[in-house]
Amino acid sequence: MQKVGIEKENRALLDFTRICEYTENNRVEAKTALGGFPESLWETYSAFANTMGGYILLGVTENPDKTFSTVDLPDAEKLLAEFYVKVNDPKRVSVNLIRNRDLYTATVNGNHIAVIYVPRATREQRPVYVDGDIHNTFIRNGEGDIRLSEEQIQKMVREREEARKLSDSMRYMGAITVWLTDHASASARELAKKLELSTSQVRRYLNRFMAKGVVEKQGNGPAVRYRLKRKPG
Repeated sequence: MQKVGIEKENRALLDFTRICEYTENNRVEAKTALGGFPESLWETYSAFANTMGGYILLGVTENPDKTFSTVDLPDAEKLLAEFYVKVNDPKRVSVNLIRNRDLYTATVNGNHIAVIYVPRATREQRPVYVDGDIHNTFIRNGEGDIRLSEEQIQKMVREREEARKLSDSMRYMGAITVWLTDHASASARELAKKLELSTSQVRRYLNRFMAKGVVEKQGNGPAVRYRLKRKPG
């Protein structure tokens, strides 16, 4: 496991020199982990991924007054290695969001801890669930992981499909623009073959371009071709 420093965009969230001032919240979760890998962290992984992202700190305990203190993990690197193997298992989590820089160890008050940063999932990736069951979908609310209701999960699924359709649409329209930039003109059939789409799908994209004044037709009937509209002057 490669040791890496905390990434710049997250640096403002945690200052390990002040860890005793922290409490669990919607972006920080503490787990002692002295007994080994804490399987309960997967609910937090799902919750952070589906909400705003956040840190899971292993080797950090929550005191009775809700503040944090550290314990010395005997092998912080081993815990991170175990996490990395499990997070890549689709039976464990539906989406692996972790990059190498999101896993690292730190020494705090002389104790070794392990840090896992969970990025926020995109709309196309949500819902992020655990144990192969979409009903195990969580969000973060304050210091707790809340299981979503069936209605909430289906709402997230609908948002995911809408986002994926929009992403696909933007990708195909971008590809059409590139093709027409490199070629004087093209038929809908030629573009359909290039993009591996149906001719009717390509025509819908071309019609959208024409409505925006980006593309124009050449000819009529079966021989119609399309080209980028030239700007006057």
